[in-house]
Amino acid sequence: MIEDATRGVEFSTFVIGAILRPSLLDRDDAVRSAHHLKGSGSIKSEITQYLTRRFRRVTDAAIDYDHPDLTVTVNFRDDSVHIHTRPITISGRYTKRRRGIPQKRQPDTTSVEKQISEFLLDVTGARRARITWIGGEDKQSLVLGDGRPFLARMFNPRRQNPSLPSTHTLPDVGLACLAASPDSPVMPIPFRSVIRIRVSTEDAVSPALLRSLRMIPKTPVLIYNDTNRINQKRIYSLRYRRRSPNLLTISIEAQGGLPVKRFIEGDSISPSVADMLETSCTCLSFDFLQVILEK
Repeated sequence: MIEDATRGVEFSTFVIGAILRPSLLDRDDAVRSAHHLKGSGSIKSEITQYLTRRFRRVTDAAIDYDHPDLTVTVNFRDDSVHIHTRPITISGRYTKRRRGIPQKRQPDTTSVEKQISEFLLDVTGARRARITWIGGEDKQSLVLGDGRPFLARMFNPRRQNPSLPSTHTLPDVGLACLAASPDSPVMPIPFRSVIRIRVSTEDAVSPALLRSLRMIPKTPVLIYNDTNRINQKRIYSLRYRRRSPNLLTISIEAQGGLPVKRFIEGDSISPSVADMLETSCTCLSFDFLQVILEK
């Protein structure tokens, strides 16, 4: 039964446990008490050791009680075998070259998360995927350049060392730099983003006010939250180009986590583009040209 349950599962280390019927455990306790067998092995440990020896001979895998690739539980109450494999983490980057695709899973629609999860579930044979994003983007944003890094924790994978392509194209997402590891990195991971933003202004902006935007990288951006907590983000560089009297393109390199729309429109954030230009501003769209992991 154990061989059948683990057929097709990749592992190099394992551990076996057992669940016995209560009546058997009660009789075992009674015998051990009657004959003063305190400290000797129980029938449960004898059974698991026997199964372990047999399975080790069949598979040539090593026993690891601390971090096994495979955990087998034999349930003698209902004559069943349950297996659990150690999770693995797949890191990679994704690009998104079509607007209208949300990053996170949503009901009744496709998403970056859904497409990546389905692909990795198929590659690893896992039962569930949990994705951690290195930053996020708007539904209408593009993700270009080398792509946005992500981490996918795969639970109960049948393949501990899956064969991953160097690149792969999904319907709306491109994948690259895929790699598998048994360990999860320490979070959070600091990063910077290079972002191109299209901005419309209510009033035509004078050249002098436009030049004031160059002052923004000289000071931290303060973000005011509902809890009266103030977060700080840095903008390392800022360039702009006037497209028409009421239309600008602004390119920034910013610390990860900057709320782009709030930064443009001045929603509880200082300094903002709207404040510097002294007119109402609207963030029409923003695209990520590059996401850079900091060492």
